[in-house]
Amino acid sequence: MESCRNILLGFTYVEAQNQLAELAKSQPQELPIQEVIAYVLNRLPAMFAATELEHTRQQQDCLAMELEIRATVRQAIRAVSEHQGRPAEPLPEVELESPARTLVKLQNLLEWENLVWADVPIALETALEETFARHVADVTRLQRPRRSNPPPEQRKMWDLYRLDAQLPLVHALHRLVVRMGQKRATTIPPDELYALRLEDIVAIALNRLPPLYATTADGLSFLRHQAKLTIGSEVSTIMGEAIQESRRAIFVHQPPLMFHRLRQEREQALQAVSSLLFDQDIRWQNVTTVAATFLYRAQRGAVCWRRSKAFL
Repeated sequence: MESCRNILLGFTYVEAQNQLAELAKSQPQELPIQEVIAYVLNRLPAMFAATELEHTRQQQDCLAMELEIRATVRQAIRAVSEHQGRPAEPLPEVELESPARTLVKLQNLLEWENLVWADVPIALETALEETFARHVADVTRLQRPRRSNPPPEQRKMWDLYRLDAQLPLVHALHRLVVRMGQKRATTIPPDELYALRLEDIVAIALNRLPPLYATTADGLSFLRHQAKLTIGSEVSTIMGEAIQESRRAIFVHQPPLMFHRLRQEREQALQAVSSLLFDQDIRWQNVTTVAATFLYRAQRGAVCWRRSKAFL
C-alpha cells in the first residue's frame, strides 16, 4: 500500500546504516540491517502516515526522538550481534510482495538504473529491442541510455519508495488490517464510502496496534500467533474506531501522501505496458513474469511487441 508508510522506518534505516558503517571499521562481522531495523521498530511507537499533513507531523516527532532512535539502534546492534549465526528461514516471497518490490525486480530484469514507474514502458521496449538485436547481430540498436532521471526534488521520494522493497521486513498485522478495512468498507453507506480512504483507516489502526515487525518466517509466525492470543479481540474494535475517526476527518480534505501519486503513475505505466505487449492483462503482481516471458521470446527472434517509431 504505497500511501500508508511508517515514517520511522526511514529515520531508523539512516541511523542503522551510519552505525553499522562505523562498526565495520573495527568489526569485520556483517550484520543484517533488516534485523537491526526490526528490533528498533518493535520498541518505538508506530508512526504510520497516509496524508501529507500526518507525514509532516510524524517527521517532526521522529526528529524529536533522534537521541532515542540512536540509542535504540545501538541496543539493537548489540542484540543482533549476540544472536548472529542462528539458522533462520527467510520470509516467504508472498509476504514481501508489493508494487515497490515489483519495480525493483523490473529494474534488475531490465537493467535500468533508478527505474521509475513512468519509464517502465520504454525500459521494457528498450530491453526487448536490444534482446532482439543481439539475436540478429545488429549492434546499432545497443547504444541507448538505460537509466531514469527524475527531478532532484523527487529523488528522495523514490529512494523512500524503494526502501520497503529492499528490506526483507514485514509488519505481522499489516495484511490483516488491510483485509479487515476492505471487508468493513462493504458495510459503509455509498454516500460516505466515496470520501473515505483505506490508507487513512489502515494508518490510524496500525498506530494503535503494537508494532510487530518480522524478518524471518518463524518470527512472522510467532508474532501472528502472539497477536492472536493477546490482542485478537481488540483488532476489530480498533478498526471500528479507525473508521469512525476517518469519517470525522472527511471534511478536512487532507491531500494523500506523496506516494499516492506514484500509484497513479504505476497504473498508467501498466496500461502502456499492456498496449506494448498486444493488450496483455498486466498488473503489478504479474508484470515481471510477463516481461521475462516476452524477453525470452525476443531472445528467440520473435518480434512480440508493438514497435514504436523511435525504434524503427
